[in-house]
Amino acid sequence: MGKTDAQIMSQCWQAARDCSVETNDQGAVLTERQSGTRHYLNATAAIVYLLCDACHSTDDIAGFVATQFSLDQPPMNDVEGALNQLHSKGLIERC
Repeated sequence: MGKTDAQIMSQCWQAARDCSVETNDQGAVLTERQSGTRHYLNATAAIVYLLCDACHSTDDIAGFVATQFSLDQPPMNDVEGALNQLHSKGLIERC
């Protein structure tokens, strides 16, 4: 049975791999400790990744991004896109 939109929005996320994180003016660089693989994140994706701490839902993350960039509405499509990309690379998982 599929999840409803409300269940997806309230879904929490957490880091799935042991990565070191280096932030910079453009975003962040994640380095997987075991493989050494690097992932370069823009500013929005960096915020999204850093909030994947098992405490923040998709809604929470979108709200925080809206606040950080002084947006009128949470950028749900952008946040969901970032979460999907991070998830597809195995960097985050649903909790």
